[in-house]
Amino acid sequence: MLLFFVLILGSCDGDVEPPESRQIVVEGWIEDGGHPVVILSFTIPLDEEYTSLNSIDEYLIRWGRVSVSDGENTVVLSGKYDKGYFPPYIYTSTSMMGQAGKTYTVRADYQNYHATAQTTIPKSVPIDRVYSVPVGNSDTLRTVHAVFRHEDGDHYFKLFTRSEMNDQQYLSSSLGILDASTLANPADVPVYRGMKVTNQEDYDSHYVVGDTVIVKLCTLDEQSYHYWKDWGDAEEFSANPLFNVMYNPRSNIQGGVGYWCGYGKSQKVIILK
Repeated sequence: MLLFFVLILGSCDGDVEPPESRQIVVEGWIEDGGHPVVILSFTIPLDEEYTSLNSIDEYLIRWGRVSVSDGENTVVLSGKYDKGYFPPYIYTSTSMMGQAGKTYTVRADYQNYHATAQTTIPKSVPIDRVYSVPVGNSDTLRTVHAVFRHEDGDHYFKLFTRSEMNDQQYLSSSLGILDASTLANPADVPVYRGMKVTNQEDYDSHYVVGDTVIVKLCTLDEQSYHYWKDWGDAEEFSANPLFNVMYNPRSNIQGGVGYWCGYGKSQKVIILK
């Protein structure tokens, strides 16, 4: 989400009226077999002044109350510092684990801000295999591909990736939002590296020989797909002056903006040679 705001700020040209009031931003997910993770912050006003990464901390919410319910049990998440995320503060709990087929409701409260959202975890779709191919005539760069089969009920997919050389957490794979209706079966799709908000200038979508790469294929519901589709459009077009992106991604958050996604997941590891 913070990367999205940086992309929007980079695409602005001319006078932009700031919003009348700030909104709470909820960024959260729960995976099949995983624990809930939520990041809370405030929206960054759009204006002509540059917003540095050092000032992002001013918009982070550390003292909110976040709870997640599966319809039977409700768990209050604990806030903690975690340098693997940016910004490095999350709400989570080991007392709840995601399960495919269940619906999860998140609620975030801070002062006069109150936000809720629901998501359902779809069943997982296994990755059959991953492989790599050289980039052009390069001896050091590789593109990674994932191969998987999907059924009629498997509509939407999102790819995440983690380089053990460079990443502490999974990153959204660039161009990694997929609609099954556009895929062959089995599908064979490239898995590009994710972009960090802190290393945009040095970004390369390929991987290097010697790296260990973990590919994660997530299934997601339609609301989550729309969020990530809008995110991908912003990432792809915001640097183009002919396609300025001046809108927020479609959100399932009531009372705020952001996303709350349930993911079915499967993973494969590849060592690049």
